[in-house]
Amino acid sequence: MNTLLRTTARGLADRAVEITILGALTAATMCLTWWFTIPAVLAAAWWVAVEVRLWRAHRGAPASASQAGRAAAAAVSPPAESSSAPVSAGQQGVGRAGA
Repeated sequence: MNTLLRTTARGLADRAVEITILGALTAATMCLTWWFTIPAVLAAAWWVAVEVRLWRAHRGAPASASQAGRAAAAAVSPPAESSSAPVSAGQQGVGRAGA
């Protein structure tokens, strides 16, 4: 066990410069990357929160609410009847569609 620790320590000591340079480059990359990553993560988290809230609201709405919406859409009044008789521009009295 001691030989494994000594070998590992010797290997790290031999490569101390390379490890330091690699650590510095990794830290610089992470710092530069986080400037762009943090706003993207915040935007994605906000979007997920909104979607979850909408999903919960939709799931929590009673079934009668969606049926009422369909009934209201089906209760559209029929189109007004219009005669096909010609109407003059100066017509007085009862004209097309009872105007």
